[in-house]
Amino acid sequence: FGSSASACAAPAMASVDSDLVRNAFFYHDRNADGALNKEEFLDALRAAGAFPSKKDFDALCEKHGSTPSFDVFKAAVQEQADNRITRDQFEDQFKMFTKNGEMESDVLRYIVTNLGEKLNEKEAGELMILVDPQNNGTFKVGHFAASMIP
Repeated sequence: FGSSASACAAPAMASVDSDLVRNAFFYHDRNADGALNKEEFLDALRAAGAFPSKKDFDALCEKHGSTPSFDVFKAAVQEQADNRITRDQFEDQFKMFTKNGEMESDVLRYIVTNLGEKLNEKEAGELMILVDPQNNGTFKVGHFAASMIP
């Protein structure tokens, strides 16, 4: 058993745009008190490019509190960035539903309204406009991944 310095190295942290994080925090701190309420926290996370599931958001609130200051918010965004999947991983999630890199819009609508953390009809409709703006019935999963994962 050999050991190497690289085996002991900490994983690289994902890059977070500090201007985006700052702007997201201060825009959503509606009363300018230097802290976000729970609803503002979730909206600011999304504006900063983090899209935690309900379970992940609840865990963030438990760990960081539901009314974070800017420094706590920045740490939460970094934590989410470190756990974010790549575009390739995102595309792999849909591989079984695709043919030549394309997927039927109705299949995606079924998935997002019936499986996992379900979208409501309004949210699903907004997603359908994003993935299939011409309403052709199909979309390229690679384009979908690029629009969802910055």
